[in-house]
Amino acid sequence: MTSSSSTHAISIRDLHFAWRTGDADLLQISQWQIRAGERVFLHGPSGSGKSTLLNLICGIATPDKGSVTIAGTELGGLSGSQRDRFRARSIGVIFQQFNLIPYLSVLDNVRLAATFTGLPGGTDQRAAGLIEQLGLNSARHTKACHLSVGQQQRVAIARALLNSPPLIIADEPTSALDAAARDAFISTLLDCSAQAGSTVLVVSHDHSLATHFDNTVDLRALNRVLVSRGRVTDDVP
Repeated sequence: MTSSSSTHAISIRDLHFAWRTGDADLLQISQWQIRAGERVFLHGPSGSGKSTLLNLICGIATPDKGSVTIAGTELGGLSGSQRDRFRARSIGVIFQQFNLIPYLSVLDNVRLAATFTGLPGGTDQRAAGLIEQLGLNSARHTKACHLSVGQQQRVAIARALLNSPPLIIADEPTSALDAAARDAFISTLLDCSAQAGSTVLVVSHDHSLATHFDNTVDLRALNRVLVSRGRVTDDVP
């Protein structure tokens, strides 16, 4: 079901997920909602199910029970190819290592986000605008392999925003950055997403990021599997 008037970017209800039939559930989430426009930080240690939850939110995996609704669209009602198309149009993803194509220019890396959307033209103008907004004009024809880390960060943000998605997801985007670069990246991401009207979900084990966000969620408290195992404890370095 699709509802363009939905007030939630993410709505999860009665979710159960195991990787194989007969295995114990890895995730059980009774209910979780993120309002449209909200900026949320989700944290949890390795093994708590962060990556699995992101796969479910992106429609890469499907729940065994329950529903995942993104921007008013219930993913369970879509075929695999429909989920792929929906993800390309509606979810901008920023990866841990940015995943730029090294032999492509800044402009071409940004334009890649439109490849699988099936949306009408205007991509070049939008890409050029984002590149200018993020201070990359002088490097627009530079290959990604010749960019600094800071430039790569900004290209990844531009690519995620190209299709004006209602939801931006960043998966451990600052794990390889020092404190100054980390804070600069998060500030740029949140500023650009706010201008685009996109909801932001950042997933990390780095608690120091929490101060940048409207809401902080501990997956160990959200996931009933971990609660029932008594694993809602502080992280141990």
